[in-house]
This record gives sequence, structure tokens and C-alpha cells, in this order.
Amino acid sequence: MIDTTLYPYEVVVFNDTDTDRTFYILREIPNDSHYDDNQTEDPGDDEHGAFDYGWGLYIYYPEGEYPHIITAPHPNDDYITVPISHKAFIDINAKFLLISGCGREVVWTNVGNYDNGKSLCDPSRKEDHVFNVSYQKFCDLIRDEFDRYEFSLQIHSYDWGNRHWGYPNVQISASYHIGSPDLPIRDHSSMGNDIVNVLDPVVLPANTVGLHDPVYMNEFYGFHCSEYDFNFSNNDTTFAVNTNIDLWGYSTNRQIVYTNSGISNYDNIERFLHLEMDELPNVYSQTSNNYYWFHGWDPVTQIWDMEHRFDYTIVYYSPWIDALAEVLPVVYQMDDNEIPVAPTELQIVTECANYITIHWEPGDCFDMDTYQILYSTEPISNGGYSIRDKNNYGRLACLAQSSYTLGGLSPGDGYYFAVRILDKNSNESALSNEVFGSTGPAVIDDFICYGRDEYINLEWEASATSVYSGFNIYKKTSESDFELIDTWEVNTELVGIVGDDVPYSYIDTDVENGQIYTYKLGFEDNNIEYSFGDKPSAVSQKIYEICATQLSGTFSDTCYFGYNEFASNGYDSNFEIAANDSLVGDYFFCQFYEQYWNNVPNDYEQEIYGTYNTEEQLKSWVYRVRTNQLNLPVEIGIINLDRNAERFYLYASGQYIDLSTGTYIFTPTNSNYYTFTLYYGNLTPSLEFDDVPNQLFYPNEVLEISWSVNLSTTIDHINIYAENDEITIPIETELYPTISSVEWVVPQLLFEDLNCRIDLVMDEGDTLHHYSPYSFGIISPQNIVETYQGWNLMTKNFNTNQYSTEEIFGENVEFYEFMNNEFNLVDEPEFLNPYWNYAPQDNYFALNNVTMQKTAYSMQMSSGWNIIPNPHRAHYDIDQLVFSVNNVDYEYYQAVQNRLIEPAVFDFNNSFDPVYELVSTNAYYLYCYEDNVTVKFIPYYSNEFSPEYETNWKARIIVEQENNDISSVIVGTSNVADSLYNANYDLLKPLHKPFEDVITFSIPMEIGEVTQKLHQSVTSPQDETQDYLYSWDAELQLADLQPLFIDASTFELPENSRIFLEMPEGYLEISQNGVVEYTPADTLIEITIIITNQDYSDADDAVIQNTFRLQNYPNPFNPETNINYSIPEEGKVELSIYNIKGQKVKTLVNETQASGEHTIVWNGTNKNNKRVASGVYFYKLEVNDSKLLINKMLLLK
Repeated sequence: MIDTTLYPYEVVVFNDTDTDRTFYILREIPNDSHYDDNQTEDPGDDEHGAFDYGWGLYIYYPEGEYPHIITAPHPNDDYITVPISHKAFIDINAKFLLISGCGREVVWTNVGNYDNGKSLCDPSRKEDHVFNVSYQKFCDLIRDEFDRYEFSLQIHSYDWGNRHWGYPNVQISASYHIGSPDLPIRDHSSMGNDIVNVLDPVVLPANTVGLHDPVYMNEFYGFHCSEYDFNFSNNDTTFAVNTNIDLWGYSTNRQIVYTNSGISNYDNIERFLHLEMDELPNVYSQTSNNYYWFHGWDPVTQIWDMEHRFDYTIVYYSPWIDALAEVLPVVYQMDDNEIPVAPTELQIVTECANYITIHWEPGDCFDMDTYQILYSTEPISNGGYSIRDKNNYGRLACLAQSSYTLGGLSPGDGYYFAVRILDKNSNESALSNEVFGSTGPAVIDDFICYGRDEYINLEWEASATSVYSGFNIYKKTSESDFELIDTWEVNTELVGIVGDDVPYSYIDTDVENGQIYTYKLGFEDNNIEYSFGDKPSAVSQKIYEICATQLSGTFSDTCYFGYNEFASNGYDSNFEIAANDSLVGDYFFCQFYEQYWNNVPNDYEQEIYGTYNTEEQLKSWVYRVRTNQLNLPVEIGIINLDRNAERFYLYASGQYIDLSTGTYIFTPTNSNYYTFTLYYGNLTPSLEFDDVPNQLFYPNEVLEISWSVNLSTTIDHINIYAENDEITIPIETELYPTISSVEWVVPQLLFEDLNCRIDLVMDEGDTLHHYSPYSFGIISPQNIVETYQGWNLMTKNFNTNQYSTEEIFGENVEFYEFMNNEFNLVDEPEFLNPYWNYAPQDNYFALNNVTMQKTAYSMQMSSGWNIIPNPHRAHYDIDQLVFSVNNVDYEYYQAVQNRLIEPAVFDFNNSFDPVYELVSTNAYYLYCYEDNVTVKFIPYYSNEFSPEYETNWKARIIVEQENNDISSVIVGTSNVADSLYNANYDLLKPLHKPFEDVITFSIPMEIGEVTQKLHQSVTSPQDETQDYLYSWDAELQLADLQPLFIDASTFELPENSRIFLEMPEGYLEISQNGVVEYTPADTLIEITIIITNQDYSDADDAVIQNTFRLQNYPNPFNPETNINYSIPEEGKVELSIYNIKGQKVKTLVNETQASGEHTIVWNGTNKNNKRVASGVYFYKLEVNDSKLLINKMLLLK
């Protein structure tokens, strides 16, 4: 090609070590004289050499297994298409990949403002382009090599943001003019071998790429498909596939034109697939932070991570590539090794004078070639029949086609019909049932119906060469069958007339507005009724009359408007009635005006829109009046309405006039048009709150609430409330619409997370609710400080000089601050700082009139573990925290996505545990991956997205020693996890404490060449319907060799699962409702956690289990229950019953017992042997005054 075209190109041989393939790259010869430093001092972005023309890069893989050619014609503005095209090129084993060079706007007409249609270098629009010369030669090479047409995949992307909001992430078409896409897009057969049905309904589980909700099929995919049903179907689910897209391959795309030349739009294989991807999928909030993250921005260094720039893009959009790679080889094989399933229920639906139409239920065949229509004047079984197929009518190549019209007939002709399927491997289905039809006396055309107000018009034309009886009209609703409503026998207007295109009309007045009716025609001759297949539907609806009238003259004119289910929002010849107004002589008229309707009238006497909900939506008409009768008042009003039942407004002279309750009067002073806007529906005023920060209030403090509102004339009055999910507190009611602020003295009520709600009570009586963007809480001026014996994490969230630290926290309490990975003992805790404290005893103290933090608070963190406060007297969900780096704020989920922080904070209550809620007065551990990250606490912050960390199941393994030192790890599975490190699910374990660790249980894992200790490790699920085994390597560090008590708590663990710990001595089974005692032989123990449905307890090296266990059966119970318990050795046993208040109800056992299993019955009585009330009770087992087990049971009455 280089030799014949003399293009300045060269061939580069590229050995790709990643795929072990050799590619031949047709590349423009670089101009080494070009140099550009990009006006920076960084030599890393200097450019040496460039292309003079920028025609593109064309890659050839001679060993490509399939006839695929992939194009990325707009790699500059559609910048994600290059890595996606490369992945598709590799994964579907293509022959060619063509990537264009310069942007579309580089060379253009320079006339007016730029748009893509003016480009002179866009290869999808300009035929005279090196890209197209190459494309066509490469397609020809594929055709020669494979003896078939190429499959051409063209990849585009579109700008993120709200322009395409609501459309799917991947928009696919076979081109604009192909409304019936087939394989690989859609498989009409039950085989379901298309790029939709080979995927799961949930294409991307939650948190597959960053943090997001599940991505469902119709959010991921959308298709240009306007013919035949398109469904997803598997054993459990069937639903319609999304066909609502706004980007498709336009018809003159040069690659589409070349590849689709001569193609039938209904053959079951498409040659071209045009695909558009969202550059920020709308499963993510459309914010700059999310856009930067998705494309590899590092918020700390403020540079793009070029090595991983497209990682998220590739993972997110891989499903459609994987689907193509699965589907296409089967498509090329095109043989299901089955005999086609025959069509059924063949019937005659239309018998006109020159044609007969048949209808059938489709058969089933993956490798469909065509339906064959067998017809003859004799029964088909006699032979001698003729055949029509896709060569006569292209739609017969489509399995979903269900009708055919045999034309060119004469009146009185009779034919037998049958239908079968022929596949591409010459297999024929059985024949359908056989039917007989004969042509009628007339040809019917243009049978339509359309609704007016309380009547429906029917119209049709008929051509006949001989006299026939006439027509019968039938009508039905969705609730009824067809019934005869009129006939030629009683209505002379329905008698048959000889002639061409004879017009007929009928007005059905027996209708109810809002009810949809379906009509059909029968036509008779010689007492034989013939069928006509078309069955149009219509509905009548209220049509309103807006009238302009001279108050002191004689002129008046009326226009008509409304909506109808069968109208559109554009021009409809059956609904719009053009105005016929004249400017000759004295004139006075009104009309609706449509400036932008082309090739149709612009002025209308009647204009009907498509249907909408007038109580929730709004539509408008441009209404105008013109007259040369000047200086005479004109009144505009609506004639035929029920007052206060509908909502009509006329916008005139900067004000809205309610036409449902009055009229508008104006005086024309010139003969120009007076233009108004007529609104019908829910015209609602807008309200904006003035800015107020989120904050906390004491009772009797003042909150100023101010706002602005438009359309105040439509409002009757205003009510104001403070509201949350629990309570609504009236602030002011019955305010005049013109009032825009109130001062509220906060009452003596204590509630969190309140919003201001302003209700606009409209003139019509309905109420519009508006909620403030800010939130607030009411807190008590009294602050209770509870200090618990032992080690605690706490925040000093108050400030006072009235009391000493010892009074508030108790005597000899120690406070430690954590800075630079060290703990420092402090004399006095400071306001809003987090601390460890050690208290020798419990303490309770009430403070009054102290200083509290009422507005937002910030704290700077460093890399590594930080202790963060809760500075407010309010709870926080973790996703309400805001993080800032380089003066850019990130919501919690964005901070996790950008690897600024770990996903969870840790609380301490004898052991560290991950939590997702921060309660008042506590402090928490949070791991930060970067320095100089600020965490912001904004009371009641309303976050845009709350991620769900979905797991299939979890198990918490807990290890405890006699002195109540506890440590635990969590293991589990998630559909989006793998066997490696999963940043959103695997949690680092906090290790820093101001006291010596007695016990630390962790899961070591290598993360980025550093071994970290994990508190939680989640892996991918196995097939749990078969034998399965999960294992985690863990580590247990001890300070001494005191006995350990090990148990487990589980969440949705698979049925029949068992938990084993592989210890140095052997296997130890952990009960889910008991405690296992184990005496360690070393202070560092390597353990393997095993969760399986297999049995390890009989292994030769199984450890003898010393087990405490406590359970009851039945539970719930009435009147008695069996309490079973097990103790590993002889000891003093006390088993007692407690009520929900913690009061002892009865002691069942208080004696020394031998080791082993024990059972005792509780009959629901107290210590006085009287029946206790129904409800929740606790039973507590205590052994040797140390080991304690507690369970819950429910007594029913």
C-alpha cells in the first residue's frame, strides 16, 4: 500500500512480550526536527519528534483468528477509546486495529462556529482520508482471506456530566438505519447467544471498580432497537432490554457505508457495531473528584498516574469485551446442530382485493437463514406450491418476524398457506398448520383513528372495481372483546362504493374520555365477511378552549389545546389544526405558534401535546393575539373548565395569571403580535434557603431562617417546621407569601439531625415541601461524662474552668496523646483532642453550662495510624466525614477510592473492632495513607453516596485470656474480592497502644512488598454447593502462656460449615455456640484458619478440644425449654436466669459438677415458682467464678 499510494508511512515490526504476538504497525514516518518542551521545566514532558500529518496508526496481526477490524476514529476527544480498543483487539483476536491521529477540529471549514459536521479531517465523515483508504484495503484483505465480510467494531466515548445523564454506560447500534439489530447484539432464538444474555443481570457487583452500587444490565447497556422485542432472559429473570439511547452510528459514517454495502437489515448477523462509552459512568456521582479518580489522578502529588491512567476504565468496560469474545466464535460457527422448531398458530389476518396477509407465532432457530412461505391454490400437501423467502422480503431473514403479505392478487383468488424455517445448514423445520384465505372485494388503505373531546374519528380509504356490500366496524377495550358498533346494513355511510381511493369516515361518540379503544374493520360481499388486519387505537381527551375577546367590541377568537396519549410533542397531522388567519381588512385573531417546526405550518388553531401528568408535570404553549382594532381592551380566558379543578397560567408582562380562577385583560396599542406563554399543569414556585452552617444549638438559642421564593402570587400561605424522621416541630404557620425570614427560639426539646421544612400551601390547596440544605441539632446544656475502669479511647468534647480534671474523670486517671507514633502522658486533656485514658475505677459526673463545639471542626492527620476525635455531641456515620488534601474536599467514599484512608475506623472495648459509626465522647483509630490530610467533622453532613461493603458471609474468630484481654480477626467472602489484597474489604489492624499488648491476633499479608498485619481478610467465593475449603494464614502473639479461650461469631456462614484452626499440634474445631479452651506452648503461634464443609475432627493430629458450650432448645419456647451446657473439667457451676432489666429471676444450678454435657429444664417460673411474663430472658453460665457464657431466649404465651 505504501508503494501504490506513496504515503509517507513505514512498517514497524513490534514484538509484544505481554501477549507473545508480533504486530505489524503502519506508522507515519516521524519528523525528528520537531521539539516541544510544553512550556514547563520538567524534561519528562518534552516531546522529541512528531508526525507532519497525523493520519493515524494502523496495526495488523497476520495470525488474527477472526475477521475482525477495530477502529478508534476519534482518539483525542474520545480518549478512553485507545486502551479499550487495544484490549478488544487482543481479546477478540482481531486482524486489524486502526487508530486515527489528529483531532476532528484540527482541519475544518472555518465557517461559523465549529461543530463536528464541519470537520475536514474526521475519518468517519470524510471519504478522502488515509484512514479510509487503509480501512477499505484491510476489509478487502479480510474478505479475501476469510471468504466473508468483516465484523467491524467502532469504538467511541462521550463526555461525562449531565448532558447524557440517564442514558446507559454503553450505547450500541448497528447504525441508525438498522432498527432490528441481530447477532452478536441480539439473538432472537432461545439459545440466547448475544452480548446481553451471556452476562449476568448484575453486570458489575457493588464496589467492583471503586465504591459504587451494583450496575444492572439496563444501566450498563442500551441499544438502538426499534423493531421487535429485545429481552434478557435466564432461568430466574426476564425483562425488556434498555433501548433508550441518544448516540448511534449515523447513516453516512464512511466505515459503516463501506462495510454494510449491500447488507440486508434483517439478516441474523450484523457486520458493523458502533459503540459509545461514558467517560464517567453514571453509577458514580458526576463530580470532578470522581472524574479525576476514575482516570488516575493523584490528589496528593497533583499529577496523573500515567502507568495506571486507564485501569478503572478497562475493568469497568471489560464485560462487553468479554461478552463479544464469548459470542463471536459461536456466531461464525453458525450451527446449533438442531433441526429448527416450526412456526405455529398460522392464521389469515387480512383479505383485501389484491393481497392476503398471514400471521404466525415464530419458531426457534439460532442459525436461521429464512422463513419460507409456502402457498398454492391447492392444499400444500398436494405439492406444486410456490415459495417466498428473504430474497423476496428481507424481513423473513429475521426469526422474530411473524407476518407476511402476498400481493399482486385479484379479487376472489384463494390460496393455501404454510410456513417453515430453513437454517444456514440446509435444515428445514416441520411445516406450520395450513390455512386458507381468499381475496376480498376491495383494497383498504390508511385506516386510522384519532381522539377528540368525547368522540373518536375513524378514517380509511377503499378501492373496488365492482359493487360490494360494505363495512362493519368493531370496537374493544383492554377489558372487553371486539363488539360490532355499526354496520353497512343500518348506516348508509358504510355501504361499499365502486372507485379508487374512496374516502370513508365514522365518528364514534359512545366513548369516555381517558379510555383507550381499539377498532377493526370487516367488509362484506355476498354474505361473506373478509378480514382487515390493521387494528388502530385511540383515546378521547378533554380539549380546552382559550378565548380572546374584545370587551367593548364585536371581535372574538378561540384556540384549542390539550394532550392525548396518541399525540407527540411535535407536529401531528391528526391532532394539529393549522390557523387560517388573514391580515386583510379588520382583523382580530389568536393562535398557537411553533417557531422551530420545519416543513409544516407554524401557526395553529389547535395544538395537542403528548400525554403527561398535569399534577406533577408542566407543558407550555406559545399563545399570541393580533389585531388592528387598537386601544380596545381584550380579555383572555379559558371557557370550558371546572373552576379550581385544573391548573392554567398565562405569563404576561412579567407576571403569572391564574386562568383557572380568573382572566387577563390587556389593551393592544399596535398591530404587532402580543405573545404570551400558556402553562398547563404543575407550575410550581421555586424556593431557595439562605446559607446557614450545620450546627448544634442549646435550648433558647435563636436560629434565623431566611429564604427567597418566586411565583408568590400562586401561594396561599407558608408554614415552617423543624423536622427529622421522628418528629415535626411547628415553627410558624399561616405566614403571608411575601414574608421571607423568621427568628426561631429553639425550644426545650432534644433532637438530632433536624432540617427546616418550608411548606408552600398553594391556592389550589396542595402543598409543596422544601427542605433546607443545612441541618441542626438541639442538645442539652448538661453534659454527662462517664469514665469506665480500664483503658478507653475518649474525646474531651467540652471545655470548662468550673471543675477539676479529677472531679470530672475521677482520681488518678491518666491521659495519653498519640503523636508521631508515640504516646505521651499529659497532665490535662485539651478541648476537642482525642486521648487514651486509664481509669482505676468507674466515674460519673454531670457538667452544666460548658463550652461545646457547635459548628464544623477540622483536624490534620499524618500518614499511618491516627487517633481522631468525635468533637461534637452528635453521632457520625463514617461516610459523613469529609477529607481534604491540597484544598480539595473529598467525601468519605472518595477518600477511600483515592487511597487517602482505610475504609473503617476502629473502636476499642477490650479489643479493637472496626466500626462505621462514631459516637459522641469516643475517639477512634483511622489509618491515613498520606501526610497533610485533613478530616472535617460537619454535624449532620448530608453525603452524596454511602457505599455498602457487601459480603456473602463473615466469621469473627475471638481469642481471650483469663484477664479479659481479647483479640480477634475477621474472615469472609465477597463477590468482588479475590485471593489477593482487596483494598475495600481487607482492613489493617491497629497495633499502637499506650500499654503492652497481652495478645494480638492478626492475618499477615504482603501489600506492596511490605508485610502488613490485617484485622479483616475477605476472599472470593467458591462453589459452596460442592466441597469447599477456605484458608487464611494467621498469627497469634502472646505475652505469656496462660490458657486461651477461643470462640467464633458468624454472619450468614454457609450451611454445614465448620471452623477449624490448624495449630502446631493439629486441628482445633471452633464451635459457633461455645468456647474452646487451648493452652499455648509458645508466645508466637502460626495458625491457619479453615472454614469448610469437610471434616478435620477425625484427623490423626486433631487436638482434643476442651469446650465450653451453652444453648437451649426450643427457642422461642412455651411453656418450657431445655438448657444444654458443656464444661471441659470439673468445677463450680452457676446457671441463672435474668430478665431484660438485668434482674435475676431464678438460679437453676449452683453446685460443683463433673466435666461433660449437662441438661436442665426451665419451666418459665421464678424463684417463687410463679409463671413469669412472656418476653426476652438471658441465661448465664459461670464456671469457677471466672468463665462466663450468656445466651438469649424468648418465652412466648
